[in-house]
Amino acid sequence: MSGIFYDSRERRVYRVQASPRPGWVLVTHNLSAGVHQCRRIMQEWLGGEELFAIDWSAVEAPALQSA
Repeated sequence: MSGIFYDSRERRVYRVQASPRPGWVLVTHNLSAGVHQCRRIMQEWLGGEELFAIDWSAVEAPALQSA
């Protein structure tokens, strides 16, 4: 399944092209989504402090083929 996934253990997002790791939560199927769009989606289930503690660097990076 392709998309942007959130790993709550590491507080990181990952852009995945193939298979996410177990426990990762789908943020969006849109691989073109930027940080702003992902934050807007994730603010529905995360509080402000948690949201800003996330490492967003992977959103701007190329997709992982398999995680």
